[in-house]
Amino acid sequence: MRIALVDPFHEAQESTLSLLGAQGHEIIAFTDADEALMRIEADAGIDALIASAPPSPAAAKQLCREARQLAGDNRTLYVLLMSPRGLADMSLALDCGADSVIDAPPATDELCQKLRVAERMLTLERELARAATIDQLSGLMSRAAFLDTVTFACREVGTRDVLSVVAIDIDNFRAINDHYGHVLGDQAIREVADVVGASGAPAGRIGGDEFAVLLKGYDLAAAVAAAEELHRRLADVKLETADWTIRVTCSLGVGELRTGDTVDDLIKRADLALYRAKQEGRDRVATTPTDSWMSRRPRLGVSLARLLTTPSPNVKDRRKGAPPGPALYARIFAIVDLLIASGASDEAAAQLITQRLALAGIPAPKEGESDWWREVLDRRAAFRAGDATDDALKEYQNVVAAIESIAPHERVECALANDLWDRRRMVASKRPSARGVAMH
Repeated sequence: MRIALVDPFHEAQESTLSLLGAQGHEIIAFTDADEALMRIEADAGIDALIASAPPSPAAAKQLCREARQLAGDNRTLYVLLMSPRGLADMSLALDCGADSVIDAPPATDELCQKLRVAERMLTLERELARAATIDQLSGLMSRAAFLDTVTFACREVGTRDVLSVVAIDIDNFRAINDHYGHVLGDQAIREVADVVGASGAPAGRIGGDEFAVLLKGYDLAAAVAAAEELHRRLADVKLETADWTIRVTCSLGVGELRTGDTVDDLIKRADLALYRAKQEGRDRVATTPTDSWMSRRPRLGVSLARLLTTPSPNVKDRRKGAPPGPALYARIFAIVDLLIASGASDEAAAQLITQRLALAGIPAPKEGESDWWREVLDRRAAFRAGDATDDALKEYQNVVAAIESIAPHERVECALANDLWDRRRMVASKRPSARGVAMH
């Protein structure tokens, strides 16, 4: 082990040095505690600190405390306090941040035993730390470790600094697993991770087949260029089977940190760009438009992107060709109001709800089918101006009440995910933990 030895008495220090040197340890000796702390902070390779209590036990204990604080949660450091014979107190040692205490001058056998225990402790702690921070399949950072890294980087960003995140997803990964088995799926994850990790930037596996890279000092343009280069290198990933060579493709989304962003905003903006890359055909790099309301409200954008997928050609017409009536329009207006209150523009809210209705099999009016969203806004304006029947107003109020009973952060996703054309389903659940709307 590499050990920092702090002892103000040269004679006592030489005695301890001879004991430690005979055991093959590398010793860095100090007589000054501040110099030792500076070295420990600068040299992450120091495994242990041995601090002598005389002539000032209080100073030695303070040294142990400060060394422990320097190590923090992300570094393993064994701290051993040497105390005059008969005064060694384990509880006091632990209180000051030491792992153990030993009489000074130390007996050879006891010191060797303490250091063997220290080596076992350090090995175990490092293995546990690696298991907690490294994803075992990919070799990249785990999700938690990556998010911690991004959080720390965001805190360090100044007013003139820039920072971006690239989200990466393996295209059609489920099909690889389904057709060729999980062994080949795991190989795909490892191969992609090798390329992602080779960039040298902090990178993690944040989902089953999803990865992310932190680009400190990169604005959006520079991050897109880096993502394009990464995309080119990922294009070389191939999986070999007995019968086939399978080309693996990836979609990448780039998000830049903006003023006022949380870490979640940054990650969600990259996720939203990734959804866009998927929607535009996969195997490409995408961003969110800088002037898009979704880019300004990335968490809401991701919720909507999950719900508003490409319509299936097999979707059934749930209303047998009948366009929406006054009651359904009233329910639609309640959802449009929710989207606008959540940050969407009037036009975006109307377009989103008409797309969702089309996915549900509710046909647009025959006239002006391509501009249905405009008709929704016109009808909403008339509704708000008082052009509404009592029954329609009651429908609107029922849906608003159902929405308000849902946790605020879940309202948009719950409201869009449920069957708006069936008023019986828009009844709020009385269960606080419910994710959506109760089905009666």
